[in-house]
Amino acid sequence: MKIANLKCQGCVNNVINGLMSLENVDDVKIDLESSELTVLYQGDTDRSDEFAKILEILGYPMISKI
Repeated sequence: MKIANLKCQGCVNNVINGLMSLENVDDVKIDLESSELTVLYQGDTDRSDEFAKILEILGYPMISKI
């Protein structure tokens, strides 16, 4: 995913903490420079809508799926 409003490491930490609190999320990786987010989770269903809702609440809306 590509997300908006990432400006600093604090923003990155907010997103990581928010997504890691979800059930079955194993890892969250963010490239601050490109605003690209990767979420590793258990299961084979697409959870991008769930992640997008959390990102919106946190103030970092999803721009696009990559």
